[in-house]
Amino acid sequence: MSADSGIPTFRGEDGFWTIGSKNYTPQEMATRRMYKENPSQFLLWYYTRFVKYRNAKPNEVHKYLVDKCLITQNIDGLDFKAGNREYIPVHGNLHKVTIYDNQYNHYPIYNN
Repeated sequence: MSADSGIPTFRGEDGFWTIGSKNYTPQEMATRRMYKENPSQFLLWYYTRFVKYRNAKPNEVHKYLVDKCLITQNIDGLDFKAGNREYIPVHGNLHKVTIYDNQYNHYPIYNN
């Protein structure tokens, strides 16, 4: 759904799950173990991809779904940017930070 907003698909040619780092596969990068053992590599891998989301704008589908209760795997926050506050992002989202030791505390990164 977010591909029309310029966000790569997860498993597409330039998606998260197809591009690793110089020394690790995506499946190795996206783990708590990598975060604990090599946090700088972990954060660099994530942040270089997340920067693509920063200026992305919701498309017509996001706007259509604003008043719907969604369950989504998308982490890009475009549903939030479109105005939907009732969606459930099962993999988290980029407009909230989860503290490593307490997954129930969320801190907004930006306000829409």
